[in-house]
Formats: sequence, structure tokens, C-alpha cells
Amino acid sequence: MDILRACSVAVLVLCIATGLWGAPSAYINFNMTFFWVVFVLGAVYLAMLLGDFYAVLNPWRVLTQWLPREGLFSYPSRCGYWPAVALWLGFVWVELFSRNTPVLLSQMLLYYTGLSVLAVVLIGRQAWFERCDVFSVLFSLVARMAWLDWQAVDGRLIRLRRRTAGVILVRPKPIKDLSLLAFLLALLAATAFDGVHETAVWYRLYWVDIYHCCLQTFVGANPLVAFPQLRIWHVWWQSAWLLLLPLLYLLVYLLFVELSRRLGGARRHIGLIE
Repeated sequence: MDILRACSVAVLVLCIATGLWGAPSAYINFNMTFFWVVFVLGAVYLAMLLGDFYAVLNPWRVLTQWLPREGLFSYPSRCGYWPAVALWLGFVWVELFSRNTPVLLSQMLLYYTGLSVLAVVLIGRQAWFERCDVFSVLFSLVARMAWLDWQAVDGRLIRLRRRTAGVILVRPKPIKDLSLLAFLLALLAATAFDGVHETAVWYRLYWVDIYHCCLQTFVGANPLVAFPQLRIWHVWWQSAWLLLLPLLYLLVYLLFVELSRRLGGARRHIGLIE
């Protein structure tokens, strides 16, 4: 297992190095293919089958293993998983709206490495990797459906056991933290937004309907002249919807929870949160 942990760090270093000094094209650079396709997409599906292997192979956890386990400060319990929610929305924003190049990806990985080291020093490894690290939270949630249960302590595998795949869907454990529910809803909202924001209907809503209805007053009727300013406002428009959609998902969720409670005659609130 130590060999695999070392390999995970080596791959992280390789992604950073190839982005900084490799081919500038996103189509042929190793770091773009590995990070966005193999890691972000493929490893998530793999975690659904094999469990939370990332808790053991997380390269940032391996890199911070030499730091003290406890941080300088205690992590406030009221913060919950909100840092992971914020990091997830920022991650999605970079993916959807930034100029996604190998160099930018390498810079992101370097910044995140620095953030992880600083966070471990301040709040400790357990608080950061269980509640704040966006990838750790993501993989741990997805892995609940897997048929392998990785029991690890501080990134070290203690026991690996089999369980019934998908049992969490049949006998779900209540989520008692609103911030964790917010993270789940942000996952769903980001996925939906990724599919909607490039459709013809969505483009027409801003570039035709809203432009002719409201924005012509500020930027003029000539779309060629107005385009530079409209493009800037479009980023703000997209960003606002990325932040609003999780709230809309939460409202819909709470609405159906309340309807279920009333129709079922329950005297207490029901749902994922107890």
C-alpha cells in the first residue's frame, strides 16, 4: 500500500510538471487528460464500485503525513462541511468558465497543495481531510454505495471488508448536518447546470431575450459594439446561477419533505436530516 501511496504523489507531481513544462495544447498534455478524465470522472465511478480508496491514496494526505496530526486551532463544529461546499463551487466555476489550460491546471494543483499544507497546520489532518477537502468529501459520499468498505485511520488502511453494494440506498443513514446536505445538492446542481448552460435555450435567454429586454439600455443596440461588455456580464450571470441552483435544489427538497410529512401524517420532520 505504501507503494501505491507513493505512486499517487508521483502522479500529482507529474501532472504539475507536465502542465508547467509540457505541451501547451490541452488535447495532448498529460495533466489535462489524467486530471479531468481519469481522476475527476473515472475515479469517481471507480469509487462507486470499489469504495473509498481515496482515503488511503489521497496524495495531499500523503504529503502532509509528516506534519503534526493536530492543528494549531480546533476546527469549529459549526463550520461543518461548508468549506468543501465552497471549494466544490469554486472548482466547478474554474472548470466551466475559466480558460482551461495545462498551465492553469498546474497552478491550481500547486495552490491546492499549498492550501492543504496550510490547513493541516492550522486545523489538523482529520478536520481538513474529513470535512474540508473537496475531493475527500466527494469520494467518501460516492463510496457509500460500493461493495468494499475501506476502514482507514489517518490515511492508513486498517481493515478492508465486503458489504452489500448499494445497501445505503435501501437503508439510508440520516444526514444530520445541513452542510453535508448542501454539498450533495451542490453536486446535483452543478451537474444539472453543466448540462444546461451550453444549450441553445439557455444562450438565447441571455444573449437575445435579456439583451433586448433589459441590457440594450446600458450597452446600446449594436450587438457588435456591446459584445465585450455583454461577455463580462455573462460570466457574472453564469456565476450567479451556479450559486443559486443549490439553493433552489434545497427549496425543492424541503418542499417535498414537507409534502411527504403532511401526506403521511407524520408528527415530526422527515427526510435526510433528523
